Amino acid sequence: TTTAPTMLSGSVKDNVLPQAATAMVNFRLHPRDSSESVMAHVQRLVEPFGVEVAIAPGNLASEASPLSPTDTPAWRTLQALAHWTGDGAPIAPGLVVGATDARHFRELTNASYRFLPMIASPAEIAGFHGTDEHLSVANMGRMVEGYARLIMAFDD
Repeated sequence: TTTAPTMLSGSVKDNVLPQAATAMVNFRLHPRDSSESVMAHVQRLVEPFGVEVAIAPGNLASEASPLSPTDTPAWRTLQALAHWTGDGAPIAPGLVVGATDARHFRELTNASYRFLPMIASPAEIAGFHGTDEHLSVANMGRMVEGYARLIMAFDD
């Protein structure tokens, strides 16, 4: 599970003591953890300091997506597409350290594969969800062709 303090607030000026402080902390859950276990862990950590912990209004605790199987026709199709995309690169299962839309499909399937048919440079990877987020023109073209190939592969 990853932890990212994304918003911190306290005093309105550098020379004024704050009457209260707040922190928004984003957790991306590992499949072995639950929102309940993470919340309990955080509460144990901050309890000695008198800090209150709550899920922010309007936010929902979302459980990690289940691990998707790698012994299915869908996985083998993605392997072939990855081989094409990466000019022979192997495909290996891994965990996505970000929240994706896969959580919205849990009721429909036990397998959600996050796959981008592209070869991202270190600069592109560093820019994901950051300042000046962008893709190269070559990767945009590779993704268009890759998704077209994926759709055609499942059009049987």
